[in-house]
Amino acid sequence: MNEIQFEVREYDLVAAQRLYQLGGIKRYAMIMGIVVVAFLSLVFAMDEGFDLGAMTFTFGAMFAVIVLLPILSRYWSIPRMARKALKHDKNLREPTSFRWDSETASMASDTANWTQPIADFAAWRADENVILLYRQTHLYHFIPTRAFSDAATRQSLIDALVANGVSNKWPPK
Repeated sequence: MNEIQFEVREYDLVAAQRLYQLGGIKRYAMIMGIVVVAFLSLVFAMDEGFDLGAMTFTFGAMFAVIVLLPILSRYWSIPRMARKALKHDKNLREPTSFRWDSETASMASDTANWTQPIADFAAWRADENVILLYRQTHLYHFIPTRAFSDAATRQSLIDALVANGVSNKWPPK
């Protein structure tokens, strides 16, 4: 059985939220791109009543929503919410132990404890800062990469996830 221990820091929580948000942004951008293309096609297909100013304003507003809101969220809202969460939730700051073997994962702290088969995770995602273990589409546990003693230990968790058929694709299926 492998075991790591960590305490959540603000940058861990920010990294987890940013990785989670990235999956949602891709889908959101694709949907908004389709809406923009459909809107522009409709405008250019109109024979009369075409107003370039109104179209430019509408297109600019859509662009602002598509680009500026995710950027605002990523660099202002997520860090702000992470600071508030750590300030107000003492349980989040507790030392945490995460254990896994080839079939089971468990996490424990002073106030919480859970164990589940690795195959029951809906999906996993990882970047250089954090690993997200999804229990459902919008519910996940996160493990800071800094908690692993070395790359081989981190890879053993990923290998266990893959061996149990847990997908690393978003959204979880």
